[in-house]
Amino acid sequence: MENNNWLSQRVGKFTSSEASPLFAPKGIGQGGMTYIKRKVAEVLRGEVVKPLLSTYAIEWGNQNEPIAAARYYANQEGIYYGKENPKFFEYGDDAGGSPDGLVGDDGMIEIKCPDSDTHVKYIMFTLENEPIEKHDHFEQIQMNLLATERQWCDFISFDPRIIRPELQMHIQRIERDEKFIELIKSRLAEASKIKNDILRKLIKP
Repeated sequence: MENNNWLSQRVGKFTSSEASPLFAPKGIGQGGMTYIKRKVAEVLRGEVVKPLLSTYAIEWGNQNEPIAAARYYANQEGIYYGKENPKFFEYGDDAGGSPDGLVGDDGMIEIKCPDSDTHVKYIMFTLENEPIEKHDHFEQIQMNLLATERQWCDFISFDPRIIRPELQMHIQRIERDEKFIELIKSRLAEASKIKNDILRKLIKP
C-alpha cells in the first residue's frame, strides 16, 4: 500500500524514477517538456499524476522486492524502505528521489524484479563490461545518489523464476559519477525554471 505522505512529498517534483527525459544529450527536448507539463498538472491538481503501468509487473515487484532486500541485507548493514515505508529525499525545492534502501554510511540500493530476459540482460551487461552510462537505470541511480549524498549504489536484479539459485540475484555496484551529476543539477535547474514560468502564466495574481 502506498504511503500518502510519501506521495504528497512528490507532487510537482522531478523524481529520479521519472526524470530521465530531462537528461537527454541534446538538452530538454519534447520528451522533457512533456514531463515538465505533467509536473505542472500535478501542482494544479494537488496530487501525483501517475502514468499507467502493467498491473502484473507492479504486483510481481511488490511481492518479490522484499525477498530480494532480505537476501541482500542478510550480509549488509543498512535500512530497507521498500513499498511499505518509502522515503523521499529532497534535492532543492523541485526534485528528489526514493532509493529502495541505504547501506552503511556511503551506499544505497536500487532493486528491480524484471522479466527473465531483462534479468539476463543485466547479468550480461556486467559480464561484458558495458559502459556504465548505458545502464538502463543509470540516470535514476545518479539522481538518487545526488539526493541522498551517497557515493555508490548496489543495483539488484532479482528473478526467483531462474532455476539456478546462484543466478536468481544479480548485484552490480555503480559508483557516483560527478560529471553526470553536474549535468543533472544543470538540467533540474533549467526544468524548474520552465515549470515555474508556466505556473506563473497560468496562476495569475
